[in-house]
Amino acid sequence: MIEYVRDNYPKNLHKVIDARMKLPENMFDQAKHGIELGLMCTDQSISKHPSLNQISHMINKVYESCLELAPQNHKRSHGDGGKGHKHVQ
Repeated sequence: MIEYVRDNYPKNLHKVIDARMKLPENMFDQAKHGIELGLMCTDQSISKHPSLNQISHMINKVYESCLELAPQNHKRSHGDGGKGHKHVQ
């Protein structure tokens, strides 16, 4: 599996990411970063492994960008920009 991903990254990511996920274009970059991190962590060469600090930084960066995109994706998935929906807190 890892070799399949490695062989198709980054040129053929559509072969790596399950189409059933139906990722919006703006979320594709976050998936790409997650795959990149996974490949770095599974590299056979110990010298290429990221430190825990680097891993934490990368995960936080992707997470923060996902939070910024979440409201945009929510509005798009409802088609009406959220009008007519009550939000319960």
